[in-house]
Amino acid sequence: MLTIIIFTLIIGGLMISTWLLILRRFYKNIYSRQGYLTITLPVTSHQILLSKLVAAIIWQVLALLMGFVSFAIIIGLATISGWHEMDWSAAFSELGRVADFGTILRVLGYASVSTVSSILLMYFAISLGQLFRDHRILLAVVFYFGMTTALGIIESIINVSLLSNMEDLSNPLDFFTVYPIMTVIDILLAIGFYFGTHYIMTKKINL
Repeated sequence: MLTIIIFTLIIGGLMISTWLLILRRFYKNIYSRQGYLTITLPVTSHQILLSKLVAAIIWQVLALLMGFVSFAIIIGLATISGWHEMDWSAAFSELGRVADFGTILRVLGYASVSTVSSILLMYFAISLGQLFRDHRILLAVVFYFGMTTALGIIESIINVSLLSNMEDLSNPLDFFTVYPIMTVIDILLAIGFYFGTHYIMTKKINL
């Protein structure tokens, strides 16, 4: 039990430190004194923003992989004997029983889009915070939690509305049908956050 608690704390710390690293690099490279050097690079503003986004995604993927490997080590699956002794056919058969390939793709697609949208939301919050002369970081945090709360309420209302129209709520697979709709919503949000951040970077930057 203690091992699981320690593992959870380590993984939580890893994810938080990854997010802080992503946000610190974005703020420092765009809206601090280093921003003067960044905006004078022989590249477009879209290339700058996209490079930050791609780097953030890579960091997130690496953090998730490290978390998965750590989890595998903790539960003993990373040992040679554990991998050979495990009945993989039974495991995949059980996975196929719970969710088909299409369902897995929908979940992975939603998770991927949601991650990108979350990164762009934080970029947008930082950009909104820098519009003010003082307390930029504090205001960025306020904007982030404000938008997160508002979006959470809206998405909850949408989920309740979608689930209320389902005929058979006893079937857990029916819950996966909301993922395509939520994926489209997150794509639209990501586009809005991206262009909002880009507009502030190019038109309202206040170094």
